[in-house]
Amino acid sequence: MTIRRLVAVLPLVAVVVSTVACGAPEIGERISRADPTSAAVTTPGNPRAPLGDSMEPTAAPSLGPAPSNLRAVDWTIATVPGEFCDIPGLVTFLDGEATVTSLNWGEVHADIVPEATRYGDLDGDGVDEAAVSVGCDTGGGTGAGQLETGYVVVRESGGVLRSIGTITPQLQPADAPNATRMGGVGFSIGQLVVNEIWYRSGDATCCPTGEAETTWTFRNGGLEPSPPLVTS
Repeated sequence: MTIRRLVAVLPLVAVVVSTVACGAPEIGERISRADPTSAAVTTPGNPRAPLGDSMEPTAAPSLGPAPSNLRAVDWTIATVPGEFCDIPGLVTFLDGEATVTSLNWGEVHADIVPEATRYGDLDGDGVDEAAVSVGCDTGGGTGAGQLETGYVVVRESGGVLRSIGTITPQLQPADAPNATRMGGVGFSIGQLVVNEIWYRSGDATCCPTGEAETTWTFRNGGLEPSPPLVTS
């Protein structure tokens, strides 16, 4: 089983992947975005289709059946949009893991981290939404192998799971030795405040020293980020 994160405070969802494996893949070459055949796409869909003025993300594809309480979902076998790692379509996890093809990184290992999932009422209807922690890496189990992290924000709608949007780090210095990681998310009505842990140029792989906060606003059924605010 691949080590999911090096830093305990760092928590890390579209097309169903053609193969799912628990092995550690070799990172592939970056794939040109101009080549639509590069990724193994089997199901059409655009998780970020325009939602108009509706607060109900009816344009988002179903991610499977949902209980009224999202805390009862088994996220280790969930299906989520793959935007967190530039994966077209949907990603289906088995025991929290999948091997998938990213448009940016080639073949990667992806994971979903149920214990890092956070819940709160985003739309003010008195029912919790979920921010599900996800990420992709080279399969090596080291900080240097971490490629992308994020949260997929989902809700129950008509008895099924639907994505509201995907949150990814907004602060990524050009001279950073490793990718910025997600450190936590806080819910309030209409907003999510996300902690980002970023690397300064001289930071060791184990120990990023920068922190920032990005506020994501729930608007027109989707999520819009503010510029990140550096806090340390």
